[in-house]
Amino acid sequence: MNRRAVPLLSCLLVACVLLGAASTRLPSIKPHPSAYRMANEAACIVEGRVVAEDTVAVTRRHFVAPSVQVPERITVPGLSAMSLRPFGFGKQEEPIAPDLVLLFLDDAGGGRFAPLYLLERTARGVLWLCGEQVYGYRQYINPGPYELGTWEHVADGELDGIATPTDVRAEIALGLAARTKWQATLAIADAKERAAAVARWCSPSTSPDGWRWSERCWPDLRQQARALGPQLVAPLARLVATDADASAVGFAASLLADMGGKATVAAPMVIARLRQPGAANRFDLVRALAALRDPRAIDVLRDNLDADDDFLAAEVALGLHRCGDAEAADRVADRVPSHVDGDHPVAGVVALLDALHEIDAERAAALFFTRFADDQQVRSARRWLRELPRQR
Repeated sequence: MNRRAVPLLSCLLVACVLLGAASTRLPSIKPHPSAYRMANEAACIVEGRVVAEDTVAVTRRHFVAPSVQVPERITVPGLSAMSLRPFGFGKQEEPIAPDLVLLFLDDAGGGRFAPLYLLERTARGVLWLCGEQVYGYRQYINPGPYELGTWEHVADGELDGIATPTDVRAEIALGLAARTKWQATLAIADAKERAAAVARWCSPSTSPDGWRWSERCWPDLRQQARALGPQLVAPLARLVATDADASAVGFAASLLADMGGKATVAAPMVIARLRQPGAANRFDLVRALAALRDPRAIDVLRDNLDADDDFLAAEVALGLHRCGDAEAADRVADRVPSHVDGDHPVAGVVALLDALHEIDAERAAALFFTRFADDQQVRSARRWLRELPRQR
């Protein structure tokens, strides 16, 4: 598969989300962790030959956790039931004939192992090695199950064709090296030093994961943010103030937002970043300020209330309210457009009405009747709007 195939796959997934939204079954996007990421999670990583139903003769051990025992033959329940027929987008493909299976496993106890991300009888943590090709499972259509297909090779963040066994083994080695560095970070005894070390993992410019840094955001980095709490505020605030990567700034801001009032000392750095021309994602910065609830943010939030994006303006309005702006209701009411149109779609208008409703429910209801009483799409968008009387 070449790089041009990525937009096509994304379009198929998005299209199926939209089609699935009309059904009673909610769409479900299944996880697609890389071999690098799974190397950071698995209790053991082995290769072997399938010698009997659900039985693998181990030929290579890439990693085995100290607490795990991997015998020469292991049992992986359900392995034999996993499809070996590649997904063909409506056409019947011939089954593959693997030479080896590569397994990312959890220890299920009793001499049994479970592959990572086992969902609906198929697992992301099962890769089939066929000559110079690698096959694995992923979700091609949402909603839908994991399906078998060629494993993609990604280098420097770009899709670089189909992976070979050598590519995947190299990726596992890199993942295991990063796993060792992460464990060393967690072993730092001094909480302040550990917090500074954890913060370095939050940006591609400083993370030992490099361009793969975002693969550690959940759950590793969020778990550490909860564990370290206030100790992590200062290094995250420095990252928000100085990092060149917008995604890293947004992620650090979201961690600060999760801490709420415990991270108020970071407010000046978030404010300063929001004031910068071409600031990192303003949604992330505005949401952080709303969570920090610091009155010092009121001025910069007022400056952003005239954003062309109704959704951003709604976030700004909530931020003003939560930071204590006594004029928040007046300001957001003035920002609500007079009608729905191409520049102000229903969802954006409703987001603004929701923000006003949190600040002043009566004011929101009155504004709805003044401007949108005849717009059934607006009324049907929220329960509080549907419950309003038909006339006032």
